[in-house]
Amino acid sequence: MAKLTTDEIYKAISKAVSNTHDGATTPEGEPIKIGLSREEDDDAFSHGFRERLIDGFAVVFYGNIMGIKYHTQCNLDVLKKNNFETDIKKKVNNIKKYIQKEYKKETGQAVGLKEVKKEFVVNVEYISRKRCWATTKVEYTIGGVDSYPDDDQHKKDSDDAIKKFLALHSKQNPKNRTYKGKQ
Repeated sequence: MAKLTTDEIYKAISKAVSNTHDGATTPEGEPIKIGLSREEDDDAFSHGFRERLIDGFAVVFYGNIMGIKYHTQCNLDVLKKNNFETDIKKKVNNIKKYIQKEYKKETGQAVGLKEVKKEFVVNVEYISRKRCWATTKVEYTIGGVDSYPDDDQHKKDSDDAIKKFLALHSKQNPKNRTYKGKQ
């Protein structure tokens, strides 16, 4: 198969994550399973109704780097567990595997995602005495995408465009000036 361009790789990854919203289904009507907390089918009832699990993710690109931003809302008692960070890391890995699987369906080729930093940080913010908000961001190097090429030509082109625009400025008033007032 032919090597995909950077733009085609970005589009294929974007298409892979485009239908991952809460409640998304396959064309056959089956719910899409990514591995997030909101998909777990448990009978955890609180106050007579099932508490809605809030979690999700976003994908961002910076050159040859793809970032997965994961966020979740949870109870403080879950935060106190020793495996809290491990659980969130598993969720991010599930997202990565889902993206790779859908990318392969879309293009017929595999995409390599190599983690940039091995350090895993979870930021926790308190909402109330009962709930908290946890976020993390993991960056991966996308296989097949070169880092930004030498930007000297791009910088020269943009500098020339700016100089050309500034050269259009005139210290004289335009001939079609119709307003009256202080100059």
